[in-house]
Amino acid sequence: MSYWHKVVWIILLATAVITGAISTANACTILLGGVNWVGGTGNWSDPSNWDSGEPTSCNFGAYIDNGGTAIITETGEVGDPLVLGRTAGANGNVEMLSGSLSGALYIGSEGSGNFTQSGGTNSQRGLTLGGAPGGVGNYNLSGGALSVTNSEYVGFNGYGYFTQSGGTHATNYLSAGHNTGSNGVYNQNGGSLIAMWEDIGYYGSGSFTQSGGTNSVANTLNIGYAAAASGSYNLSGTGSLSAKDAYIGASGTGTFVQNGGSNTVTNNLVLAGALGSRGSYELNGGSLSAGNEVVGAAGNAVFIQNGGTHTVSSELALGTHVGGSGTYNLNSGTLDAGIINIDLATFNLNGGSLSARSINNRYGTFNYLSGNLDGDITNDSLFNLSGSGTRVVNGSVVNNAPSYPTTYPQFQVTNTTVRFTNTFINNSAYISTASKNYFTDLSVGDTGYLTGGMDDSFYISGDFINYSTQNTVWNTVDAYLGFTGAGMHYLYLTGDDLGQDPAGYVDNFAWGSFWMDSGVELFLMDGNGTPGGALYTEIFLLEDGLGQIDSIFGNGFNIYYMPTLPENAYLGGGTYALKGGGYLLPAVPVAITPVPEPATLVLLGSGIAVLACCRKNRLVRSLVSHHGRR
Repeated sequence: MSYWHKVVWIILLATAVITGAISTANACTILLGGVNWVGGTGNWSDPSNWDSGEPTSCNFGAYIDNGGTAIITETGEVGDPLVLGRTAGANGNVEMLSGSLSGALYIGSEGSGNFTQSGGTNSQRGLTLGGAPGGVGNYNLSGGALSVTNSEYVGFNGYGYFTQSGGTHATNYLSAGHNTGSNGVYNQNGGSLIAMWEDIGYYGSGSFTQSGGTNSVANTLNIGYAAAASGSYNLSGTGSLSAKDAYIGASGTGTFVQNGGSNTVTNNLVLAGALGSRGSYELNGGSLSAGNEVVGAAGNAVFIQNGGTHTVSSELALGTHVGGSGTYNLNSGTLDAGIINIDLATFNLNGGSLSARSINNRYGTFNYLSGNLDGDITNDSLFNLSGSGTRVVNGSVVNNAPSYPTTYPQFQVTNTTVRFTNTFINNSAYISTASKNYFTDLSVGDTGYLTGGMDDSFYISGDFINYSTQNTVWNTVDAYLGFTGAGMHYLYLTGDDLGQDPAGYVDNFAWGSFWMDSGVELFLMDGNGTPGGALYTEIFLLEDGLGQIDSIFGNGFNIYYMPTLPENAYLGGGTYALKGGGYLLPAVPVAITPVPEPATLVLLGSGIAVLACCRKNRLVRSLVSHHGRR
């Protein structure tokens, strides 16, 4: 209060003590005690319903405490302030059918109050529902217009309930559950709400349920603002929510459940913003869109998507700060994002469709169990693929090299089938367990390696470029390698040529089975800085039989096979020259026997190849053991 206002208040008070009232030049009577409703249910404009006549702007307040109901139908009504249920146990009610009302409005100050508006214009400087602890205030808006130029509190220190089924509601600031111990509830199934800022659970507890109408927040929507606050938002039906920025669990606890409707955040949607905060979003239906989105900034957050469409035009970031964590469970529905960055977080693709320009798994875990995955992937941590059916990755993949001594990055493929439709660059661990792995172009850097057992197969429809130097951790001696699709394929060799010695199968990039599809041509290249190289495989399979040897361009490199295995019987233990130099020859010297007729020994289709894929070669193990190498 300014100095001048204090002076005026003292003068008015002194005058009132002497005269009881003072008349101004325009016959406005100032009543320091305000006017009190004494009627039952009646017209606001009837002076007999008030103890000192109809309220005017000169009165110090209008009070309805006797359980009565004032009905507003005329324009120019004033309550400044208007208080419904001023004291504990008191009750007051207003029903606004038409006309206009202005001033400042307190509903359920210490008692209880109800304001019902089906028409007219209600213009207030401020609106408070449930002012004091124990106070209960209700506002029901079904028609007309309500505007609040300053702040609006649905549950200031007490309990506030706002129900909107129609009409227009405009406010500068809306807070539901403002102070500690308060509770605010806003239910909207129609009409329009326009606010500059909204806090659902500021320091207290707040909830917003929207099944219809529009809620437009020009600046920031906070759900669970302060550390001790809790807020919830439920969106369904035809409800439409929009905000410039939205924080679910800003510093407190915030939850958002969407079963329908639309939620549009122009700039930033943040779950669990501050340290110690908690935020959750459950999307079951409808549409959600945001410019940028953070799931777990400095707090703990979880996003569960069971349906609907979720669009992030720029960046979706998970677990961005130390102390926070984020989890995203995509079970159904569609998620479309520009960039997805996974830091201190876990992304579970359990179903639905995920599409992104790029997915960067930097310090987190990505679990791909089911659903569709479209996007370029860069992995610096743990990427798991599992589950029945086939996992399809539509996009290029880079499994980065370790930045420091660590067991990560890793691609782990377990009990599944995975198909990579674009280039896969592997600079670290690729671990396959009882799985089928289909690659287009597979490139392994010097720090990269593959592991797989007798139940693991690797199929290449393009080129296999291998520069690996990790021979001691590379382990595919029981696994299956196949080239699919007619035409030329390049295979880069990194194994040392140890001649016809089973030692070539130990720590030397060897394979259990090697297969060439019908029409495949193979061009052998040197895969490391050391001149020379060789391929050691226990079983060597040619879909087109012996004639397909002419489609292998050796360029001076050798391929070794185990001559005593029945799958290699069609080779007759022989040595075959390759184009450009090099040989296909047995890994163990054997007595050369006549090669059987090709017509009876050519493999009969891919069924035998699959059988060979799953065969465990005890002979190689025993030979290696005999040489003291295993």
